[in-house]
Amino acid sequence: MLNQEIVTLLASIHPLDLLADDELSELGDAALDYFPRGTTILGQGGAASEYLYVIKRGTVRMTLCTEDGHEVVLDYRSEGEYFGLISVVSGDSPRANVLAEEDVIGILIPRKRLLEVLERNREVSDKLLRSYFIDFIDKAYDETRRKFHSVSNNHRILFATPVGELIRRGPITAPADATIQEGSQLMVEEGISSVVVVDGNGSPVGIVTDRDMREKVVARNRDPREPIKTIMTTPLIHVESREPCSEVLLKMMRHNIHHILVMDGDRFEGMVTNHDFMVLQGTSPTLLVRKVIESQSLEHLGESKSRLERTVAILSGEGAQAHHVTSVITEVSEQLLKQALSLIDINLGPAPVRYSLITTGQMARRELSLHRRLELGAVLEESGARGASAEETRRYFTRLSKLLGQALGACGIVAPDPCVPPERIRTPAEWIDRLDNWVEQPAAGRPRPGILEMRTVSGDSTRVEQLRLSLLRRVASEQRLLQALVGAALANRPPLGFLGRFVVNTEGEHRDELDLYESGIRPFVDVVRVLACESGIEQRQTRERLLKLGERHAFELAADVESALDYLQTLRIHQQLAHLAEGREAEDYLNPEELQRRERKTLKGAFLLTTGLHDELARRHPEWAGTARIR
Repeated sequence: MLNQEIVTLLASIHPLDLLADDELSELGDAALDYFPRGTTILGQGGAASEYLYVIKRGTVRMTLCTEDGHEVVLDYRSEGEYFGLISVVSGDSPRANVLAEEDVIGILIPRKRLLEVLERNREVSDKLLRSYFIDFIDKAYDETRRKFHSVSNNHRILFATPVGELIRRGPITAPADATIQEGSQLMVEEGISSVVVVDGNGSPVGIVTDRDMREKVVARNRDPREPIKTIMTTPLIHVESREPCSEVLLKMMRHNIHHILVMDGDRFEGMVTNHDFMVLQGTSPTLLVRKVIESQSLEHLGESKSRLERTVAILSGEGAQAHHVTSVITEVSEQLLKQALSLIDINLGPAPVRYSLITTGQMARRELSLHRRLELGAVLEESGARGASAEETRRYFTRLSKLLGQALGACGIVAPDPCVPPERIRTPAEWIDRLDNWVEQPAAGRPRPGILEMRTVSGDSTRVEQLRLSLLRRVASEQRLLQALVGAALANRPPLGFLGRFVVNTEGEHRDELDLYESGIRPFVDVVRVLACESGIEQRQTRERLLKLGERHAFELAADVESALDYLQTLRIHQQLAHLAEGREAEDYLNPEELQRRERKTLKGAFLLTTGLHDELARRHPEWAGTARIR
């Protein structure tokens, strides 16, 4: 009975699910072991693992100790996941510490039995072990991050910590029919800055903060005998207790809030505030967003540049994953852009036509680095565009572009000149016509494929999203447009030459260097965009597209591509921090020969992975060479 239960669990894990029933039964004839919370199951640098551990119940935390004694949280794994694979197969010491985060019941598959089964099933073995990064990515990460570890000031690791760990006390609540005065007294007695309002079943329905008390009660001379529900803020924004602090911080930044509810299913666990993140991390990106929003002049906005660089240095030093760091950079930059627009509107006056300002490319995908390159445009309202003269519209956007370009430049953001190019100011119908011209009129100015990820910065986001989905589905359904998209992806090959040597610039300011974004990251982004478009995936972010491709469309390289992209973005951000430390502007260029050996090998592995994707895409679309390419 127990053997069958184990076999059923193993059969749910890919690629073990490819094994025949008798092979699964052989692996399933394994022992169970119990590891109380806090137990070290495997120790970094200790004896090689004798078992492949499959988690039947509970959660483990995987950590890495750096040479200077700091602990970096790598991952959390739970039921149906495994660990110890590399150590048990290679016979090497474990590369990480594995600790029982809670009580764990593990299935222990002996090394000899595992290797015998894998030897007889090469396909499963290859799928289990194949990755460009199994041998190098973890150590390459360590080498890359170690250079910048000193900026972290010994802070705890923010980005892998579950938000539930930040809760310092149980929930403090007030019933919805309590008076404002009773709620205020409760906050004073408990020494808290907010109270959660609950209904008769004890479920949270709103929140009242000390700011609400000041602005809604004191400032308006409100009767304190009124029910507290009359001043509460709804709807409530909440997170699950196991969500990493990184995701919670981003949610707080996007909603511009300083308190957030933590739930465990339907149970209210407590509240975390911006102060809790400050205690954990030493600083908080939410404060940076707040300073941006409160800036009352373009000069004050310019101060955000150094603050953002410092914040990114801290997050990178803590070992934050690259997609979290790029999300923070994007969120701060977007808030900065919105505030700049708000300040400019005071001098610019009303627009002659209603419009939505959009961003495309890296910012739209929330993948900005410290070399912040923005691509902006505008979607004009059809009816408004007919009512305004072309000259009025031209004059307005000429002034807007000039003022916005100056503001963004002062904040360290790279934007084209003009900031909102005339060819990217169109009605929805004109944007669709422009898509048709990708193939029919090669001489016409063609948009970059990044318009398929357009996102609203200000204005009507619903209309822009409808336009984006229309463009996306049009490309997916019309072969000529899809071929042009394929051609755009395959036109940008990774910088590898004969015998796998790096292809670098041979002259000019960046001699012996390569552009890590254009030559390394963008080829991945372009190929993933094609695969997502073919599969009907509508997400914008490259990482989200990869998750969908792996989960629903059997894209076997999804995990490898995600690892490669995360490493390239990490290397990119760390190189930019190095530029800043040298008194230079953050750029995307790097000299591969200045990297350590393992970093170079990992970089080359990533480029080889892209080359393989290009070759496969070209094999599936041999017709691409004869089509117009999107520039």
